[in-house]
Amino acid sequence: MAKSPIRGRIPGPKPPPAGDKGIPTLNAVVIDDSEAARDMLRFLLDGSAIRIVGEAANAQAGIELCTRFQPDILFLDIVMPGMSGTEALVLIRELVPHAKVVIFTSVSDRQTALRAKEFGAADYILKPFDRDYLKKRIEVLYKKILKERL
Repeated sequence: MAKSPIRGRIPGPKPPPAGDKGIPTLNAVVIDDSEAARDMLRFLLDGSAIRIVGEAANAQAGIELCTRFQPDILFLDIVMPGMSGTEALVLIRELVPHAKVVIFTSVSDRQTALRAKEFGAADYILKPFDRDYLKKRIEVLYKKILKERL
């Protein structure tokens, strides 16, 4: 049985180099004003093939991190003080067009989800997080990114 990319210690730099056992690492930025959400994601990804290279509690700081680190994955909250995640997503798509964006939000209306997808979000995950569901969605995204790179 193949080892899941979301488990085990996979140290190493940004792809194309690979970490332990030939599993490539991906870099991620997290933009969420909820410290609890950032903590949970950090805990979930600790030791995985996805390395968090930056965290921000607001959209403006997050945009700066995305510009600096050019992440493979961006975890983005919709509802934040100041600039919303949707507004930030439009700017981030221009600055980091290759990044896969996962929307995290407590807003469950269909219109918000459709708007996020329209602006280029790869996934839309509701808070509060179901840990197993979140882990599965991240694994699917990880595999999709690797497949696109082949």
